Amino acid sequence: MRVQAWQGLDIDNAIKAFVERRRKRRVQVSVSIIVKGLDRFGNRYEETTQSINFSAGGTCFFLKQRIQVGTTVALGITLPIDLKTYTTTGQVTRVEAVPGTLRFKYGIRFTHKQKRRSTH
Repeated sequence: MRVQAWQGLDIDNAIKAFVERRRKRRVQVSVSIIVKGLDRFGNRYEETTQSINFSAGGTCFFLKQRIQVGTTVALGITLPIDLKTYTTTGQVTRVEAVPGTLRFKYGIRFTHKQKRRSTH
């Protein structure tokens, strides 16, 4: 599997190719996601999961880690259209405990910003 570093529009173009551009359109699809960040105690974690749904603006998935709303996470998303892993960031917008399990369901809004390479 190749890793494609996000350098501006690459992740945007990949997501747009994968999901319709309608603002709130969600696609029920399972794609591999590596989530990295700090848990609610400030400890670093890395967990691999699968998406529940996906849109141009964000994604939803389950984790064992407990993360607070508002937390920024690093995401490595492997899209089936090209099997590349794209890296981006997202902000936790929703957390739901899953009854009878030790897992949590997270809503994530993509927060990456376009970066331009300097020509100097």
